[in-house]
Amino acid sequence: MTEVSLVVGDVDLSHSRLVELFRLADAAKPYYDWLSVLVADADGPYHSLDQLFREGKLEEVTGFIRAAQDACDGPKVPSVFDGAARPYKPRKALYLMISWAIRDAPQQRLAPLLAQIRKGGMSANDAESQALARLIVHYRGAVATFEWSAVREVVAARLEGSRRSLRGKLAEAAVRAVVAEAISEAASQRTCRFDRVTLSATEVNINGHSFDVCVDCEIAAELVARIVMPVKSRETQGGGHANLFTRDIEAAMAALREHQRSTEVESWMVPVIIAENWHEDQIAHVREISDALILVRSNPNSFESLPPDAARELEDVVLRIIASDR
Repeated sequence: MTEVSLVVGDVDLSHSRLVELFRLADAAKPYYDWLSVLVADADGPYHSLDQLFREGKLEEVTGFIRAAQDACDGPKVPSVFDGAARPYKPRKALYLMISWAIRDAPQQRLAPLLAQIRKGGMSANDAESQALARLIVHYRGAVATFEWSAVREVVAARLEGSRRSLRGKLAEAAVRAVVAEAISEAASQRTCRFDRVTLSATEVNINGHSFDVCVDCEIAAELVARIVMPVKSRETQGGGHANLFTRDIEAAMAALREHQRSTEVESWMVPVIIAENWHEDQIAHVREISDALILVRSNPNSFESLPPDAARELEDVVLRIIASDR
């Protein structure tokens, strides 16, 4: 595909945030598909989430939402991510996804109303299922469709608000968005060689070392593999900061290898460095001691998203590890 320049009259029209938002929205598609599978596997006459929400009776939609609430405790529930690509808890993800499907604002508008309903003694599950079902049945004529292509637009719009409040975490959020997309791709294409792959909601600590992004891979509910990604940004080229960072990577890798030996959990470390200038010797050394290195030559103060080549490189690294066809 031919790249189209976004520079017109010396003005750069780039809108990198758009790429990040839809990357996160697309990472939620396996969850939407999971809901449709729940509909198709039920005893009713409906074959998709869209059909149930467009045609189902109130009691049928309510019953489905309650069944989905129970299914959230299952072992293979896909993830839905916030604006920083941190996974929501399964029950929260269900509430958000169905609210987005009916084009409601689950936090700002709907949550206070549900709190009022619960004050009357109704359980959280009953309040959510009854409220969401009634909204779907009442407003489906105005909404017209619950197909993924329409819901995707709402997901992206809702995630923009949470991403806007995370300015200080944009580098980590950009990495998380790409990793979430890779996990989503493996799940959608059914190429994942593990039973379950999850992106950690927060940094993880392994033998005293913190890693900003972590992917856990399970087989038969047992952790068998792990990908960790320290995300570092620097404005300086070399010297003290570069040396300290390199020593930190060395110590982190040693801790990770010791953790692998003691737990038999296969582990990979993939540092992501965002630096406008960085000494080539330091880069070469970090590349040598790591399993892979993603280097973005950019000023971290103006950084918003991973450039396409770095995003493809990171996605390919993750897919090579988790996908059976790589």
